[in-house]
Amino acid sequence: MTSPLAAQLTSVSMVYSTNVGEVRALNEISISFNKSESLAIVGRSGCGKSTLISILALVRSPTSGSVIIDGASMESAPEAVKAQMRSEKIGIIFQAFHLDGASTAVENVMLPWLFSRRKTSKKIARLRAVELLDRCGLGDLVDRRPREMSGGQRQRVAIARSLMNDPALLIADEPTGSLDEDTAEMIARTLTAVPKDSNTSVVIVTHDRDVAAMADRSIRLAKGCIEGEIS
Repeated sequence: MTSPLAAQLTSVSMVYSTNVGEVRALNEISISFNKSESLAIVGRSGCGKSTLISILALVRSPTSGSVIIDGASMESAPEAVKAQMRSEKIGIIFQAFHLDGASTAVENVMLPWLFSRRKTSKKIARLRAVELLDRCGLGDLVDRRPREMSGGQRQRVAIARSLMNDPALLIADEPTGSLDEDTAEMIARTLTAVPKDSNTSVVIVTHDRDVAAMADRSIRLAKGCIEGEIS
């Protein structure tokens, strides 16, 4: 049976050892990430947001607690399995766009296809990349290179790229942090529209309350704990 959840964190804690003792970055965090839903995570710098998304993206393993991605437990999964999950089940968008400057928009979007085990033909992959760019409002810019685009256009290319392998989970880490207010709103609307067209769960980590308000749900993180859901 297919899981209704894209991901789930249960009683996740992260403790770091330092010269002055232990630092608890996360404390018994439990969150369910529903498919076809957007969730915003807000909080001040140092509240644990970066640690949380690094665990959710399978970049770090928690000190304790369980991580489940698309129904599969990652608790004792070897690194090769985690790498495969990152490639096929998780899309990530950063504040910095991380596009290949020498490649066109459509070539950038196709990059995840190159590393996926679920190989389709290059022709089909290109058609999907063009379709994703069109969904993101960039159908007329498929052959442009990043230097020929605005910041908002580059970020939408990054969004299209993150969707190339049809991930269960899309993590956007401060995706509007380097954009002006109008462009930030456009990017937020693009991201929160993704679950309406797919089973993808979109997680937006942001300082911007206006961006968070566009998500289906919002939670506030403080001192490594969930402080509450924002209404």
